[in-house]
Amino acid sequence: MTKKPPDLAALTNELQGASLFFAPHSPVPKANMPSTVQETQAQTEQFAPRTVYQNTGAKNERSNVRTNGATVERKKNRVKIRHTFDIFADQLVALQTLQLAAVQNGRRKPALGKMVQQAIDLYLASKAKRGKKNRT
Repeated sequence: MTKKPPDLAALTNELQGASLFFAPHSPVPKANMPSTVQETQAQTEQFAPRTVYQNTGAKNERSNVRTNGATVERKKNRVKIRHTFDIFADQLVALQTLQLAAVQNGRRKPALGKMVQQAIDLYLASKAKRGKKNRT
């Protein structure tokens, strides 16, 4: 079975502009487009309902003055950074045992990273207390 050669006349016709796929874009007619800002406003006023506000005598308690102070004090966010540490195998086994105990007691499995963060916080707090005791 031999392949049929491509029809060069049809391909040339496709590439020269007679193709629907490669047809040039025609400009969008501007028949109903307003030409000025006033015409645009006039068209929107035709269709937009007007709302009438009545002054009931109640004062607006908000002021236009910006206060410099924050209204809600934000909690200091600790920025997490990724850093690798080497730990001993028995330390890892002990952490995994604590994880297993938490799951067996019906709690969620704590993440090893959070457990290590808590341990570091406790260690730093104990060192800070010891440092204060030695200074006094």
